[in-house]
Amino acid sequence: MPDFDQILTNLSEMGIDYGMKVLGALLIIIIGGYFVKRIRVFVHNRLKKTKYDDTFNNFISSSVSALLWIFIMLAILAKFGIEIAPIIAGLGVAGFAIGFAVQGSLSNFASGVMMIMLKPFKVGDYVDVAGTKGLVQDIGIMTCILSTLDNKKIIVPNSKIFGETITNFTGYDTRRVDLQVGISYGSSIEKAKEVLLKAIGGVPGVMGDPAPMAGVTGMGDSSVDFTIRAWCKTGDYWDVFFAGNEAIKNALDAAGIEIPFPQRTVWMQNGN
Repeated sequence: MPDFDQILTNLSEMGIDYGMKVLGALLIIIIGGYFVKRIRVFVHNRLKKTKYDDTFNNFISSSVSALLWIFIMLAILAKFGIEIAPIIAGLGVAGFAIGFAVQGSLSNFASGVMMIMLKPFKVGDYVDVAGTKGLVQDIGIMTCILSTLDNKKIIVPNSKIFGETITNFTGYDTRRVDLQVGISYGSSIEKAKEVLLKAIGGVPGVMGDPAPMAGVTGMGDSSVDFTIRAWCKTGDYWDVFFAGNEAIKNALDAAGIEIPFPQRTVWMQNGN
């Protein structure tokens, strides 16, 4: 005959034992959740005082929260007597396999994190990245979205951007505008220089300091070539570029200085 009293005693002890474990697990979840929340808020607030933006702040605080919850879950498993060493080893193997399978995505992810931290450019900047020029519309964890000047949408993987040279045309407050023009060999260089400097100096947006300059940069087949350089605010670059070319053409015409078209002199000799 089974000893029912003993069975009831064993069941009672097991119930108490597991009940205590469940109660302990609940306490771990409640207390751990409280501290996870407080730590996440603390990390987020600390990061808000740094130079990093909200995208990076949210990513770091969420990652810290997820890592802490993993430790809480492992603590609960240990509470129930489950060996966590094989689980950790299994997670390591699985993580390696998954990482190998999605290494391209992980590379984009890592590059996105680095770009958010280092900030080589920001939304609204005009950049040249991975052989593509455009205005930055969005900086994501995996990709960046650019729009070209003719309004094409281009999505560039972050690993392509971070692994190559980045040119940020709007990274500084000022830019130099370089303009080229040629005058005929019969024209006075000094007079042309005076006319060019006066013309570019009168263009709206051109800065007085540094002052504009003009100089001979070459002797072409048909012309003496000048380069005119002027500084302006970055946002005024294209206005100064277009207005500068127009002002130079009008000023040279008004001064009677010829802008020659390509020509060639041919000498003919009669043979005897």
